[in-house]
Amino acid sequence: MEIPEYDEKKLLRENMEGEYSNSDFAEFIETLLNDERYDDVEKGILAYVKSNGTINLSSAQKYRLQKLVDDYDIDCSICGESIPVSEVVDNNDGLCSYHRYVMGKDD
Repeated sequence: MEIPEYDEKKLLRENMEGEYSNSDFAEFIETLLNDERYDDVEKGILAYVKSNGTINLSSAQKYRLQKLVDDYDIDCSICGESIPVSEVVDNNDGLCSYHRYVMGKDD
């Protein structure tokens, strides 16, 4: 998963325009921030991104953040499409939302 470039102003502007891809990433970051498995440095980076976005991260911070995000880079086990950031945190079955819906339907 690629880390989007945004700051708090861009995030607000996009939300006003109905564009939510960076908002989904920001919510994903907030979810990770509440996870207890990260060390203080990682929590610091996550907290910074939550407050300020990703634009002003140093290359070392971006590298560390990318390592955290890579753990959630999941492709659907049926179609192979990348599962969107809005669905990856609670994704335990490796399915995109479409295939989770199809597999859950009663025939």
